[in-house]
This record gives sequence, C-alpha cells and structure tokens, in this order.
Amino acid sequence: YNGDDGFAINGHYHIITRADGSSQIRVIGKHGEKPNLGVGDDVELVSYTGERIPNAKVMAIETGTAIELEEIDFLSRQYFIGTTEKVRSAKVAYDITLDRPITLPMGSLIASANKIGNGFEVKDCIAGPNRSRGILVKSSDGIISGNYLYDNWGMAIRAAPEYAWLEAGSGNNLVITGNTIVGSHDVAIAVYSKGGNGAIAPIGAHNNVTITNNSMTGCSRPAMVVTSTKDLTFGNNEI
Repeated sequence: YNGDDGFAINGHYHIITRADGSSQIRVIGKHGEKPNLGVGDDVELVSYTGERIPNAKVMAIETGTAIELEEIDFLSRQYFIGTTEKVRSAKVAYDITLDRPITLPMGSLIASANKIGNGFEVKDCIAGPNRSRGILVKSSDGIISGNYLYDNWGMAIRAAPEYAWLEAGSGNNLVITGNTIVGSHDVAIAVYSKGGNGAIAPIGAHNNVTITNNSMTGCSRPAMVVTSTKDLTFGNNEI
C-alpha cells in the first residue's frame, strides 16, 4: 500500500501579477521564493482562465520591488493547498524579461518547460493499492503504456495541471495506451484542465493526445473524462 500518488511527474508554476503588453512581466515565485526560471528557458504560459498561449523564452531575471497591496489582496483570495500557501508570505516579486510582449491577467502562470519532466515514459509498471492517483503527469512528449493499475482511490491515470498546488503543466503529445485499470475508486483515465478561476480551461490546454487500447474494469466513476484537448485520438478502449 502506498500513501500517496504512485508516480507523479510535474514542474512548478509561478504567479504572474503583471503582464500588460510589455516583454517584462512581474512574477511571484511558488512558496514565496525565487522562481526556478533560468535565462534561456523555454516557458509555458497559462492565463488565469486556463487558456494556454504560445511559449516564450526568458531573456533576463531581476529581483523586483516589495509585494504590493493589490498582490497581497489577490493572493489572499486564492485557494492554495499545503506548502503552496507559503506564496502568500512572499516578500518580493521578480521582473522577468521575455523574448516577446504578452498580455495576461493577474493570477496567470509561468513555468519552465525545461524543468517539468517533458519526454517521460511510464511503461510496464504496477501502481496500487494506494490512497491517491496511480499515475499523475503534468508534462509533455510522454508515453504511459502497458501499466497495471488497481485499487487506486484517486484517478488511476490523470494528466492535468493543478492551480491549488501550483504544479505545472499542460500536456502536448501524450500517448496513453495498453494500460489495464481495475477497481479505480475515481475516474479511470482523466485528461483535463481548470483555470485559477475554477472553470474548465478552453480547448488547447492539452494538444495531440492519444488514448487507445486501454482496459477499465470495476471503476466507480466515469471510465474516461477528457476536456480542454485539441487533436484527440480515441479508440478501442474496453470498459
């Protein structure tokens, strides 16, 4: 028995508090610390509504000014879980210069695409029984295949970012195939996304996702849930 997720692959989101049409944006780091962004990093950008916009490149990072009252008020009204709540105690923000101007509302997110687990493979593994998810991924260019998942109290396979945990990111080019799921106490396979506002994200949060040749038996909630996904290939799944 495992007390948490069987496999968890993700990066860190940081909160954008100002992106007003300039190439310089203002960012508060996860846990209130310096963001794990480096000059030259390709970064994923997500609106507070969950809309994913094209990636950008980090050109410069500088320590900014002290946290402003508007930012303190915004953070106090957001739902965070566990150690992520430390973001409310941040003392300073950071000025990040990108390779192009962007416009996003306060509460949007930025994550380093170089530090998120892209290119992962979870193959021919066993997960379960366990208290939470069997396989939890928030990365791109990955394969989940040939795994046996049983008695997972959370979703057996889940591909979804989580704003409340500030865990990045969205998934592009994912293949979920040939997995056997038995007795999941939640959704067997879930690919979805929500914005910081709690609403389901628009199409394009995930892109080019294949879900085929999976078997799901005795699961207590809908076998599969997919939202916010562009270019979905779906077929030959047995329920």
